Amino acid sequence: MFVASPGVGWGLVADFRTTPDGQKQVVAVDSYIQLLRTLETQQHTGNTLVSFIHGNELSGLCLVQHPEPFDFFMPDAPDTKLVPGFRPIPLDVVQRQIDRAISNTVACLAMARVLLPSLRIVHVLPPPPIESKAQLMSKPEIFQASIEKFGLTPLSIRVKYYQLMAGLMTKALAPFQIEVIAPPPASKNSQGALKDELVYGATHANEAYGAMVVDQMAALERRS
Repeated sequence: MFVASPGVGWGLVADFRTTPDGQKQVVAVDSYIQLLRTLETQQHTGNTLVSFIHGNELSGLCLVQHPEPFDFFMPDAPDTKLVPGFRPIPLDVVQRQIDRAISNTVACLAMARVLLPSLRIVHVLPPPPIESKAQLMSKPEIFQASIEKFGLTPLSIRVKYYQLMAGLMTKALAPFQIEVIAPPPASKNSQGALKDELVYGATHANEAYGAMVVDQMAALERRS
């Protein structure tokens, strides 16, 4: 079973709200709640709900170069050199930015857990960033005007954004007992980017990458 966004313009499906007494509450549109309730009979069957919800949040954050270029140190690599001339900013600033970007995805999956407490739920992370500047410039998708005006963020920064997102997503979903599937190791090059032969457009992966993810899912089922 799969839950996937039907495309651009799906709108806000779920979100977290703070109640007057300071409690965090997940809310969702009725149609999404009704969709999840159709899966109630799948609980205790050994089936797994696989989510491909959202996934392009990072493109909006870091594909296009910020007007005031910045870089940051990763906690596990404090000696890594920053991009020359880029302003260093605190890691927690970037983490808060990513937390906001992924909050709707986490809310969608949290609501799934609330309504389907006994169903195994797995969320598939989006593919890593694309390295090839030629590919990005030839297939800029909705980012063409912004790329032409500001340029592309250096790959090293986009990879760090991705690594942070993966860690924050995994941490956010752990309390809901939702597993996360990271990109297949063989899909990434030495820089941590998506291999050129697996790219599609400016932010997506192709069918060959999809086949690798299917293999991951099959292996996950065999281990269940």
